[in-house]
Amino acid sequence: MLGGRLAGAAIAGSIGTNQPQLYELRLASGRVATSLQPVGADGFAAAADTAAIYLYRRADAGPATPLRVLVDGKEAGQLGPGQYLALNWRDKRRDMAICVQGEQEKCHTFMPLFGTTTFLACAPGSGAAAPTVQPVAAKEGLFQLKHIKARERKPAN
Repeated sequence: MLGGRLAGAAIAGSIGTNQPQLYELRLASGRVATSLQPVGADGFAAAADTAAIYLYRRADAGPATPLRVLVDGKEAGQLGPGQYLALNWRDKRRDMAICVQGEQEKCHTFMPLFGTTTFLACAPGSGAAAPTVQPVAAKEGLFQLKHIKARERKPAN
């Protein structure tokens, strides 16, 4: 009976909004909870048949020289300090290879999860060291991208 009330309360709470709200039933606890995946209000959600990948570079990450980004050998863009690239992947049969070129090249090959958002942090190498590309937790990546977007909207002095 309590489970029915919780599900009803969760559904009733979402009726007053214009945006669809995702819920999940946690079988171990029997609780209905909002999905941890962003629903799109912040612009960082992925469709069910697409893997969304955000590659970002913090504003304080090394020299201002932009890094060249390649996805499967094709140029996807340049990544300067305080910038990000939004990438999509739809091929469920192949791994995605993201290469970052500074003075040297560093590649990160992985199979992204479809219907989710993957965040990758990039930093230029110092001196003869290659740039780094590493996955970060969704909470950290979302925080960094919101911070980068907020800096883009701030008027220049």
